[in-house]
Amino acid sequence: YSESNIEVNKIVEEDNADDIGEQDQLQFVNPKSETENLLMWCVGGVFGRWDVRFALDSSLLPKLQDPFDPLPRCSPGTLVGTDGLPATPENIASEAWLRARPNVITLPDTAALIAKHQPLTTNDYPLRIEWDGIVPDDEIHSNDIVRRVRDVLTLLWGKRAGDIEREACEILGVASLREYFRQPKFFFDFHIKRYSKSRRKAPLYWLLQTKSRRYGLWLYYHRLTTDTLYRAAREYIDPKITLEENRLQELQMGIKEMQGAARKNRERDITAQTDFIAELKAFRKTLDRVALLDLPFDRNDGVILNIAPLHELTPWKEAGKMWNELVSGKYEWSTISQHLRKHKLVKG
Repeated sequence: YSESNIEVNKIVEEDNADDIGEQDQLQFVNPKSETENLLMWCVGGVFGRWDVRFALDSSLLPKLQDPFDPLPRCSPGTLVGTDGLPATPENIASEAWLRARPNVITLPDTAALIAKHQPLTTNDYPLRIEWDGIVPDDEIHSNDIVRRVRDVLTLLWGKRAGDIEREACEILGVASLREYFRQPKFFFDFHIKRYSKSRRKAPLYWLLQTKSRRYGLWLYYHRLTTDTLYRAAREYIDPKITLEENRLQELQMGIKEMQGAARKNRERDITAQTDFIAELKAFRKTLDRVALLDLPFDRNDGVILNIAPLHELTPWKEAGKMWNELVSGKYEWSTISQHLRKHKLVKG
């Protein structure tokens, strides 16, 4: 792993450089930190935050600006459109556009590209992107977080991806990538620390989970809209509940004819499945309640204020703390506080 990912880690290191919090850059010499950053970069690739083509061909990376030049619109490793801003489904800059870019702050001469019959955008980006900003923790879903991260690993290492995954899990001290992404003490906690500096805590990938953590959703902060929570409930949780209810019916079939240990095992499975469905419904109910607030998700409010209404679903204590402060009347300047006051959720 260490020998095969030198170029990839170089890209990961550069992409994450703007977001490093209180931890020193020297952490990258630590295999565990390298692996954690690699997996966080993979998640960013799935959400379309980072351009995975840079890891496949580092010659596509833009030249950095000089020390006294203006700051770039986006981090050097960002997946961008032809306007130099974060890409959209209809506007992903082509490799020709990337190669023609003089540096990270200067757009290429598009007229010259057109004259040479070079495409400005591409329809052949090598990775499927979750443009809705929602990825479930659900083994049987096609957009499952582990499955999508594996897509990135396969893109980078091909047939060796399985070996890379196993070594990564060994370095991280986890049994599987599922454990790493599902248990908050691993990826989520690491991500929060990496995106924190002093009192500023701004994780971009939000974890929402059921009580038992058997099911969850990852949301990408920069893609949140007033429709995100509705879509999460209708397009992800509702189908999941239907599927699990069908599985419960299958478990209940033929139980009357069973005896002994077989029947006890089946009854135990039915009880567990019933409890799981109840958890999913409670998860959906809470998500729907928050969705009905039609939250504006104003970026000027900051991450913690925006995630606060979801405090019951996220394993991040800061969200609950911030919610209590919001409803007590603090942060009156914020859009979310004003919005909550309209719903009569702010005391006083």
